[in-house]
Formats: sequence, C-alpha cells, structure tokens
Amino acid sequence: MNEWKHKDEWCKKDEWCKNGKGFCVVVSRHEVTLDMSWSFPDKGIHRWCIYAYIYPTHPHFKLFDVEKGMFEQPDYGMHWGLSFFHAHRNDKSEICSIQIGCDYDHLHDDHYTTLATKEAAVSVFNDADDLYAQLEQEKQ
Repeated sequence: MNEWKHKDEWCKKDEWCKNGKGFCVVVSRHEVTLDMSWSFPDKGIHRWCIYAYIYPTHPHFKLFDVEKGMFEQPDYGMHWGLSFFHAHRNDKSEICSIQIGCDYDHLHDDHYTTLATKEAAVSVFNDADDLYAQLEQEKQ
C-alpha cells in the first residue's frame, strides 16, 4: 500500500532560491521503523540529511559532471563525503539542478540517529550553515 510518510525539512532562511543565489541548502529528518536493536542497540530511528540544490546560475554548476560517479564530484567537505548525487532534468532533458547530499547514518553515527529535534541536531545544522557559507562565498 502506498502511504504518505512524514519528513521534516528546513531550508536556510526560507529562501528556496527565489532570491537569485543559484542554490539552496535543505536539512531533512525522517524516521525509520526498522527494528535493528538486535544488531545495533545504540541506533535510533531518526535519519538526518543535508542537501544542496545547485542551479545553472551558480558558478559551481559547471563543476559537476553527470557522466562521472558520485565520488568524483565536489563534496564541499560534507559529512563523510557525498552520499547522494542527482541531476534533475526538465521536460527537454536539460539539467535544471544538481542535488548533492550527505546523511548522518554511517559507522559511528549512532548518536545522530537518536536526535529527534532541530535543537538536538545543532551539529547537523552547523554543517548545513558551513555548506551554505561555502556556496554563498563562491557566488560572490
């Protein structure tokens, strides 16, 4: 059955790229229901991710090569490097944005999986602020 699943998302200053910056940064949190307590007793249900959407107007858009793999793309020092890379295309098959991201569910990341709120996940938001600052600085 296809059911809607809840996911929280925060975008830096609600800008959503409407201001011509050529990028936006999003932090997301969702919950998983897998019971992994038998093998990972310290693992919680929360999954945190940071995504950057980079649009053709940003100078770094041209640094991405969709013919290459995820690990050959700029990663901006994201947590454990990129764990997500996707080129979004319009109806003419032109790339209209590059989405890169990282998650906080790697080996030794169990602490992040127990953080349920934005306030608790301050280090994730600090990382998102760092990414935003890098993209903002590169725009100038």
